[in-house]
Amino acid sequence: MSETQNTEQVKQTSRPAPVDPFEFLAAIPGAPSRQKIEAWKQEVPGGRVQLFSPDGKRVFILRGVSGLEMAKFQNEIPKNASNPEWELQLKVCAAAILWSNMGQMDEMTLKAGPAGLPESLWTIIQNLSDFYDPVQLYNLSAEL
Repeated sequence: MSETQNTEQVKQTSRPAPVDPFEFLAAIPGAPSRQKIEAWKQEVPGGRVQLFSPDGKRVFILRGVSGLEMAKFQNEIPKNASNPEWELQLKVCAAAILWSNMGQMDEMTLKAGPAGLPESLWTIIQNLSDFYDPVQLYNLSAEL
């Protein structure tokens, strides 16, 4: 393989240069302002919100959930639900999406959308809610 072909291959597989999230949002019609996002941070558990754009077109701004909210959502799942974990994910995701350029994202919209989207949103929301995987726990802690 020539050096030119190798360079082209690296360009195609490397990640794009990081973009300031507020600059990214400024290019999205109807996106919330920096001031609105800062206001949300004052209201949400943990004071953190996160931008997620899986393809550069769909945009989601997410928040974490509190323990009280999680307990409420768990109690709302019917006892005879065939997949209670999935139902919980949908409820949490619908509540934790602060804004999306996809319109209102309720449980039914999430069910009707791409199959992996709720799981992806759930993963981000878990992190914002201080649920960490074992590797993160190990990396973020130290024995004394």
